[in-house]
Amino acid sequence: MLHNLPAGNWDAGERGIACHPDRVDEFREGVRTAISYAKQLNVKQLNCLVGIVPAGVSLDTAHRTAVGQPEVSPPMR
Repeated sequence: MLHNLPAGNWDAGERGIACHPDRVDEFREGVRTAISYAKQLNVKQLNCLVGIVPAGVSLDTAHRTAVGQPEVSPPMR
């Protein structure tokens, strides 16, 4: 079984928020919630939907934002 991390507003075309520099706090809270659910359901894998680079954000900034996200919380073990 696999559990997704926050995907944002799917109906509005978002496909993840990990690369959105202005939504880091939202993403981090979603990671904490996902880990809590995963532990309760004994899910061993989480899937990160990185997202589409937002308008006005450089590819480099989006990449640095997304790559910096793994430090959000400790492993689920």
